[in-house]
Amino acid sequence: MKNLTFEVNPNHEIITKLNSLRKKDSKLASLMAKQILDNTMIGAGMLSDPKPLVDRIYKIMAHAMDSAEAVAGEQRSQPHREIEDKNTNTESVLKQKP
Repeated sequence: MKNLTFEVNPNHEIITKLNSLRKKDSKLASLMAKQILDNTMIGAGMLSDPKPLVDRIYKIMAHAMDSAEAVAGEQRSQPHREIEDKNTNTESVLKQKP
């Protein structure tokens, strides 16, 4: 496979949040950064082995569920708030350079 370069948009919301997360939880930030790269590889049809990606997704999901349980415990007395689902376009996060 030829060498590829991916350009990161440092102003994209996901990248700025990843940078903030890096300062608080470097292990989770590392998982997320690898996931962003693999998501881009899937989009380009270049991911040859999906197993590490799937294993990483499970780790990220477990972390999210642990965090959600902790938040739910803190917010039991507060009214339910809907989480906005933003349609994030991978191409706006990472751009493939030839």
